[in-house]
Amino acid sequence: MRPILLTMGLDSEYETMVRDNEPRHRAYCERWDIEYKAYFATDVQPSASMRIAPVLQALESGHSHVFWIDADAAIIKFDTDLRDSVTDKNWLGMRRCDVGWSGRNWHWQTGVFYIKNCEESIRFIRRVHDMTQCGGNDQTSMLELIWDDPTYKHIVNELDCSWNYMPHLDKVDRNPPIVVAFHGVAHRRAKMHDWTSQYPYDGIQYDGIPSNPTFLDYLRKIT
Repeated sequence: MRPILLTMGLDSEYETMVRDNEPRHRAYCERWDIEYKAYFATDVQPSASMRIAPVLQALESGHSHVFWIDADAAIIKFDTDLRDSVTDKNWLGMRRCDVGWSGRNWHWQTGVFYIKNCEESIRFIRRVHDMTQCGGNDQTSMLELIWDDPTYKHIVNELDCSWNYMPHLDKVDRNPPIVVAFHGVAHRRAKMHDWTSQYPYDGIQYDGIPSNPTFLDYLRKIT
């Protein structure tokens, strides 16, 4: 089966952001022959496994890849195939974030992640799901499994920040990111709208951030 892009908005704020970006994400998926699925409160109840359960279902259903994008993230570059985020050996694509987590001074950022379907990736996500049923949340469970179980130390394909670019943490780059994200940031809907409005999805190819003084001032202000 073709890849699938998953996202979720379970409260009014997150649902609004998902719906803001739905036309954009559907257009991206149509371009690259990817299925699109958004989950809302009518589909899923908030729980520790609310993200992992749909990912597991998609893998077990046979989708070749599963791409997870949180509601406060948006695809910017339409000329990049999200399949390029993973390899046969390193089938989980994530970026490193130099913010402390569980006693470490960094962590894998799980608000945006990319998975290639294989027997090992299904086993991994099943184990994460089982851990969430025993009291862990999905992010902590994923990280602990990668960090603590030797079986999974090799699985991550470390991506550069353009695959999950966070303007509030990353340096300003004149090259457009593949995905921009405002994980947990105040006023994120407005900030994300500023970004997506600068990069309409009408087939125009961009080789850098538009030379818009107001937009560049905004970037400097939030980074």
